[in-house]
Amino acid sequence: MDERQNALKDEVEELMEAANCFALARIEECLAGDLGALTCGGSLVEAGFRLVNQYLFPNLEFDEIEQLNALARARRVCSAAVNTPRAGMTPAEAAKHERHTTRCELAFMREHRRVLRSRLLNRLTPLQRRILKREYLVVPFQS
Repeated sequence: MDERQNALKDEVEELMEAANCFALARIEECLAGDLGALTCGGSLVEAGFRLVNQYLFPNLEFDEIEQLNALARARRVCSAAVNTPRAGMTPAEAAKHERHTTRCELAFMREHRRVLRSRLLNRLTPLQRRILKREYLVVPFQS
C-alpha cells in the first residue's frame, strides 16, 4: 500500500473513530435524561448506530440515512452469520445455520442494491464514498 492509500485509510479510520465518539457522547447525555427520543422505540445499540450514520452523513436526508441504517444492520447480521464458527455443530445445526446465513446474505444484498440504486450516492462526498465502500458495502470475513 502506498503513502496516499495509507493516508486515505487513516482519514477514514479517524472519521469512524470521531463518529463513534460522537454517538457515545450523545448516548451518555441522554442516559441522564429521557432515552425515548434517542431510541425511538428501538434498542440503545441501534440508536448508537443511527447516531454514527448521522455524524458521517450530515448532508443526507432522514430517509437516506435510514437506508444506510438498514444496510449497516444487514451487514452486521450477515457478518455475524458468516463468521460464526461451525465446529461442534451437529449436521442438523449446521444445515439450519447455513439456511439462516443464506437469508442474512440475501437481506444484505437486497439492502446493498437498494442503496446503490438510490439517489443518495450522488450526494456523497469523495470521503463519504470511501466510507460507504469500506464500512457498509462489504462483509468482513474472518479466517
